[in-house]
This record gives sequence, structure tokens and C-alpha cells, in this order.
Amino acid sequence: MKKYLLIIILVGFSFILPGCFVSQQAYQLIQSENIKLKGLNESLQTEIQELKNTPNYYFQNGIKYKDKNNIKSFEFFKTLNLKFPKNKYKQEAIEYIKIFQKENYELIIKTLNNANSSEEKLKTIDGMLIGYKDYITKENYNNLEKKRSDIEALVEKEKLAQNSTADEILKLSKLKDDGIISEEEFEAKKKKLLDL
Repeated sequence: MKKYLLIIILVGFSFILPGCFVSQQAYQLIQSENIKLKGLNESLQTEIQELKNTPNYYFQNGIKYKDKNNIKSFEFFKTLNLKFPKNKYKQEAIEYIKIFQKENYELIIKTLNNANSSEEKLKTIDGMLIGYKDYITKENYNNLEKKRSDIEALVEKEKLAQNSTADEILKLSKLKDDGIISEEEFEAKKKKLLDL
């Protein structure tokens, strides 16, 4: 019985020991591959950093986002020309920037024209001047500032006109209540004041 037990134990170890050896080898292989991958990853990160220090990186990304995200594309082209003042893509990048600035200005004007009231136009232009300040030309920004002043003046004028009309209607109502004018005269003058 002891003999069989000893044989069973030896046979069991003969299966376990190679398994342990294989597991140890697999572990060492995984560790060496991880070290290689870590080195490769560091190498790629270095290469990416080196790429970011080239005009080509900024130009290619500007082109990549040109139709998807004007603002992101604009930033790549702008950075390209700021970071590398004498790059071979400079003129082309400037042309793209001009196109984006023109498109952004046209978008602002279109949005303003779609506003229903002067107050809505004022809110719209205020938001646009903040959001698009860096993405339109200085000249167009100044034009929008002037347009904003004109719209603000119009809003004030409309508020005064509304107050004036309301005051006139109150005066007419008092005249009607005092019996100085009839109900028909009151309604006719009120319609005239309200442009109905």
C-alpha cells in the first residue's frame, strides 16, 4: 500500500513539476515582453513629441479637421504659423484661416438676420462677439461692435416708444373715464397709437 502511495505521489509530482516550470517560463516571457512593450511605448511617445515639434504635424491636423471642426482646424493652422513663422505651409495655412474667418463672420450675420426682435439680436450678437472673437478678422469684429451699438440704440428707442405709447393710452383712458371723449373715440385713438 505504501508502495502504491509512493508511486501515486511520484506520478503526481511528475505532472505538477513540469506545470510549475512552464508557469515560471511563461511568467518570465510575459515580463520580458512587458519590458519590450514599455520600451516601445516610450519610444512612440518620444516620436509623437518629436512630430509635434514639426510644421507638418500642425498642417496635417489642420487639414484633417478642416471639414469636421473649423475651430479646431483654425487652431492648428494658427499655431503652425505662430510656432513656425517660416514654414513651407505658411501661405496655405493663412488662406485657410481667412476662409474660416469669412465663414464665421457670415454665420454670425446669418444668425443675426434670423433673430426675430431687436432684443433677440442684441443677445445673439453679445454671445457671438464673445464666442467668435478670436475666429474672425479684427475688421469684422469692429464691424460687429458697431452693429451691436446700433442694435442697442434701437432696443432703447423701442423701449421708450413702448413706454410713450402706454402713457398716451393711460391719458386717453382717463379722458374717457372723465367723459371728455367717448368709448368709440378712445378705441379709435388707441388703435392708431398701437398701429392696428
